[in-house]
Amino acid sequence: MFFTSSKEKEKEIVGIIDIGSSQISGTIFELSDKTEISPSKTVPPVEDKPIADRLLFSCDEKITFSETPDASRFLSAISEALKKVMVGLKAGPKIPTRFFVFLSSPFFVSQARVINYEGAKPFLVNDILIENLIKTETDKFLATAHQIFPVSVGDSHEIIENKILRVKLNGYEIKEPIGKTAQSLSLSQFISVGPKELLNKLELLIHSEKADAKISFHTFSLTAYQTFTRLIDKKYRNFVLIDTGGEITDLLVVADGLLVEHLSFPKGKNYLIRKLAKKMGTVFAEASSSLEIYQSGQASIVLKNRLESALVEIKKDWLGSFKEALAKVTETVFLPENFFILGDDKSDEIFVDFIEKESMIELSLSQNNFDVIFVDNSILSGNSIAKQRLPNNLFLFVESYYCDKIYSKTASLYFL
Repeated sequence: MFFTSSKEKEKEIVGIIDIGSSQISGTIFELSDKTEISPSKTVPPVEDKPIADRLLFSCDEKITFSETPDASRFLSAISEALKKVMVGLKAGPKIPTRFFVFLSSPFFVSQARVINYEGAKPFLVNDILIENLIKTETDKFLATAHQIFPVSVGDSHEIIENKILRVKLNGYEIKEPIGKTAQSLSLSQFISVGPKELLNKLELLIHSEKADAKISFHTFSLTAYQTFTRLIDKKYRNFVLIDTGGEITDLLVVADGLLVEHLSFPKGKNYLIRKLAKKMGTVFAEASSSLEIYQSGQASIVLKNRLESALVEIKKDWLGSFKEALAKVTETVFLPENFFILGDDKSDEIFVDFIEKESMIELSLSQNNFDVIFVDNSILSGNSIAKQRLPNNLFLFVESYYCDKIYSKTASLYFL
């Protein structure tokens, strides 16, 4: 039980749930009452307890693995895992009344779009103009967005996020466009949608354990972009953020500090381990354990040789899809040379090895190979505000930081 001094305002406790394609995690998190401080300010920030120390209680459940991917069984496994996580959170010190639910691929689709508007004569930028432009582009996206991960045939889309990341008037970036007069307007929009039936199902499962809970859905893609651009060293204005967890490999491309592309392909770590198990004539769990030992540098000569032999074709297969995705990026923007790979397990570093040891000069603007970095505490401490130890679950850290420092500071319905 929590006790606070009568002179001290009790801080809000929220629930954070991470819906991944291989695991569902949940935590009870104590929000700070301090606002985010810009690194450019000369006044030093007031120290707050590290995020890891405000994750009061956490639990996670692996999604039951299927040797052969099957949508129906996958969704049942997700429901079962979420139910267990919610029951687990009820054993914590306090059950929250507000839950932030973060979705990873393949549970949503998103797109970064640029909306350009030019008047015959100077025009006033106001809320109505912005809303009309956003609505027109949103309707176009909804009309062309493919079916995501249907719970049933004919499932419809529901908007999760619809945000403006950057605004330019007459070619110049501006933070507060409303009320200004311009000849041209450019909006960089990020929009994401999820399958309505799945979102409703997740809501029902949470409400079955906490009937009065307020629930908001978010995508890990936009959350990671907003968090990383604040926490990593400011020299990284251009980078590719790669999440290889579960069934999917996700790529977020940031150019000049702006999220410009979100791509994915269905070959994440589970895919790699599934292929590895087949080639080694073993089961998924054994292959996963062997990969962990190998990446830790503790594999015997025999195991090392078996794994490396099995990985040759798997590596070629994964890199083929990876290069194909990067080639799509180069059709619209120059490909950044800094790659950050997210992961909680030592085995996730296998993808660092894949990329580092492969020549991809044909995709590089400078004809140099890419700088590949596995994300850890040293990467997330370039900003002095963020200097703190990381919790075991990196994804919960990113989501907690978002809830703590970013979500409640959004200026309006559309603008970030």
